[in-house]
Amino acid sequence: MVSPPGYTTPKSLPDFQRIFPNDEACIAYLFASHFPDGFICPTCGDTQEPYRFAARPTTRRCRANQRHEVSLTANTVMHRTKVPICTWFNAAFLVTSLTPGMSALQL
Repeated sequence: MVSPPGYTTPKSLPDFQRIFPNDEACIAYLFASHFPDGFICPTCGDTQEPYRFAARPTTRRCRANQRHEVSLTANTVMHRTKVPICTWFNAAFLVTSLTPGMSALQL
């Protein structure tokens, strides 16, 4: 997988923790990977900065047509989860970066 513009692939756990210290950093990465050229509404094509919600940090709403919402976690294991996004990112890094891998029980 190619990192979105402005992001480097972490090579170690400390490097990963520096790049993704909290949920906000992980959500910013998801946004950059979904919209590398800036937000474009998939329904109407509007390019204005989308609305953001404090209660739903992974959801963006189109400004032109306020019925169009985009979930940054749609079609992923993170969609509609109660687990923090940062925890999912940590789990994905640990499972993919360790040489023998990691079992679900170890995780």
